[in-house]
Amino acid sequence: PNENSVASGAAYIFQRGGAKWTQQAYLKPAAFGTTMAADQFGTSVGIAGDTVVVGAPFEDSSTTDVNSIPNENSNDSGAVFIFVKNGSTWSQQAYLKPTLIGTIQANDNFGYSVAISADTVVAGSPGESSSSLGINGVPNENASFSGAASIFVRTGTTWRQQAYLKPAAVGSTQTGDTFGHTVAIAGDLVAVGAIGESSSSTGINSIPNESAFQAGSAYVFVRNAATWSQQAYLKPALIGSTQLGDQFGFSVAASGNTVVAGAPYEDGSSTGVNSAANENDSSSGAVS
Repeated sequence: PNENSVASGAAYIFQRGGAKWTQQAYLKPAAFGTTMAADQFGTSVGIAGDTVVVGAPFEDSSTTDVNSIPNENSNDSGAVFIFVKNGSTWSQQAYLKPTLIGTIQANDNFGYSVAISADTVVAGSPGESSSSLGINGVPNENASFSGAASIFVRTGTTWRQQAYLKPAAVGSTQTGDTFGHTVAIAGDLVAVGAIGESSSSTGINSIPNESAFQAGSAYVFVRNAATWSQQAYLKPALIGSTQLGDQFGFSVAASGNTVVAGAPYEDGSSTGVNSAANENDSSSGAVS
């Protein structure tokens, strides 16, 4: 390591032997454009067994698909890197970029969030700007910072994109929803947070609107064979007088058939589990 590329980023692997921890690897991209400066490699990470995924949401390449040759032609487009371990040696297995994009990737921030389960990786692009809906729609540039998520799968040592995820339904616009700010995966289930989503609706699979700025939401997608579909649109069942600014979905996690979502700007002063929500304690936060 040196100090020659400001905010390029890095990731580190540590391993435990008994009660002792040792650093096993220092990870950097195997190839990049003319510079790594400001790529912020390591903004997001995930691990499953001997595979590590690392996001660099400010990487600047305009290339698409898996293992393309990076350049510096698309500011803050973002990228995701896969590393694998053989024995105690780590190596880069793949450089991931979305297969489908609109006219430009600039500011998409692909890799702002990443998660991995076995041979499946999900990566969020909260700055992606398409107004398309549902699974594998045709991306465009009609809804600034609407956000997207991409699914990649591995067969043997080869990675390919399996799905491009967008919400099945939105209010009058997706602009500013930042879908993909957070992602989580458990087997064939993926959860995606959209902290800028602005619906005042509550509960599961309600009808979204635009009545509560940055209330936030989370979405659940499931895979049947190789086909993904949206299974649920999640909003809190219990709220105070408003969801305005709660940013539900700021964090998400999944295990088995359970999803948890955080709302760090929720304003309730209540305590404990399933208490009555109110608006008495600004930005106290809540989890559903």
